[in-house]
Amino acid sequence: MYRSAGEVCPADRVCVPQCPDIASTVPQGGARLCANGFFSDVNGCCPRVLVDNQPSYRDAQGCYPISIASIIFYADVGRCYPHSSVPMPHNASHHFSELTVNIEWVQGVYRSAGAVCPASQVCMVSCDRNYA
Repeated sequence: MYRSAGEVCPADRVCVPQCPDIASTVPQGGARLCANGFFSDVNGCCPRVLVDNQPSYRDAQGCYPISIASIIFYADVGRCYPHSSVPMPHNASHHFSELTVNIEWVQGVYRSAGAVCPASQVCMVSCDRNYA
């Protein structure tokens, strides 16, 4: 039995509100089939296919991952993606009486704590809704 708005429920009965709380209702139909053949997440967002035809879904912040050298990377807690490549000293060797440092380009290096995220690496929250 429904109670009227504002009516106090008697202790000997179980009462429910007249209208269900919208936040607690389950969407009808569940996940939808996306154009890429995979199903959407609980928010209706389709995954992106980045590497080896595997679906890559958004993280809890709403950021899709990126692919660097066929490796999937998610944004950090500050919504910042790693550098696509960063020069790192690989090893040092003597060559004709001079010190030569070989530089190796390393992919997927995240920023250090407290460092500002470059604008080109900031995650733009998005939701792909490309349904089949």
